[in-house]
Amino acid sequence: MAVIRQKKETPHRPKVLSAHDALAHDLAAYLAQRQDYRIVFENISMGGPGNVRPDVYVLHKSYTCPCPITYEIKISRSDFLSDIRTQKWREYRPYSECIYFATVEGLISTDEVPDECGLLLKKKSGWRTAKKAAHSTLDSLPITVASKLVQAAASNRHTALGHREEE
Repeated sequence: MAVIRQKKETPHRPKVLSAHDALAHDLAAYLAQRQDYRIVFENISMGGPGNVRPDVYVLHKSYTCPCPITYEIKISRSDFLSDIRTQKWREYRPYSECIYFATVEGLISTDEVPDECGLLLKKKSGWRTAKKAAHSTLDSLPITVASKLVQAAASNRHTALGHREEE
């Protein structure tokens, strides 16, 4: 399964991933290799400038039940606590049936995570669900978002995990 991510490097200068982006890419690769037919996007905007941009966004390959899921990567407690205080995570609700925070083990405890959200932890043995997210059903994705996802998957501005597209 491919991971679709915005191309952040030029042919002459490869992008060095930040700790945040490296963790997001690791999670995307993990989700893409699972056997439940997922399409995984990294750092994709849900609209125009100023709109939300999930770190990792997943769709199941299904016309009737795509079950969109947002994963927000947290590499610091201050970033997590800021998101909790401002309730930034709620901005993903119109585009997601489940919302997860994802981080390294020991940074966030399950009792700090809002009831509606889940928690994935990166352990030495791999990614594990520490808290399952509450599920809410979306009737459909907004057409502008669905169109953007299709364009992203087909565009040469994005690259599949492990394969650089020809320009």
